[in-house]
Amino acid sequence: MRNVYLLRHAESHKNVEDRHGGGGRGLTSLGIEQAKAVCSELNRYKEKSLVTYCTPLKQVLDTCDIIQEELSTGYNPCESLNSLNLGVLSGLSNSEAKQLYPESFNLMKKWRNGNLHITDLKIPEAEPLDLFINRGIAFVHEKVYSVKSDVLIVGTRSILILILNILTSRKISDIISFYRIYEFNNASLTKVILTDENFGQIKYQNFNVKLDINE
Repeated sequence: MRNVYLLRHAESHKNVEDRHGGGGRGLTSLGIEQAKAVCSELNRYKEKSLVTYCTPLKQVLDTCDIIQEELSTGYNPCESLNSLNLGVLSGLSNSEAKQLYPESFNLMKKWRNGNLHITDLKIPEAEPLDLFINRGIAFVHEKVYSVKSDVLIVGTRSILILILNILTSRKISDIISFYRIYEFNNASLTKVILTDENFGQIKYQNFNVKLDINE
């Protein structure tokens, strides 16, 4: 059996501004402390050396830079781990999206809250669902199932939710049929145990780092 660790990037300025999708932004001071704190958790839970892949966005790369410095481990940016392209909503804050595209904003809000199936998320100019899912499947088969080492994936919320659904599905058709919204807070860490049949079992989910700092 092998382990796959899923880590959402630490808090960025985009999170503070409530912006979804679009280009990346750097970490806040709290985010920097979160990234440092999660390193001790990785040291605590990981059982062997890790191969690390990440979304090539600034908030994720900044998180990985801190992990690299603290744990002396490298990482591999991967285009297939990019977030779901939200089309006309990309890069907009909640208030901007609500004002400019109220119907699409309401759909996105329902989806993020787990009240709308991903197949019903119809946003103008957004990435087609099949392309999003297929690149996630390709990544898992090429970078996770094909290696013998444990894997750490650092990314944004949408791609981590997709990867977790793929890892915990017994067949491809289940990914869409039973697509589930998992919560990934900033700097939260999820451990998935892969059986010899490449079926993932969630060991723990949504661990939140605790910081001894005043913010």
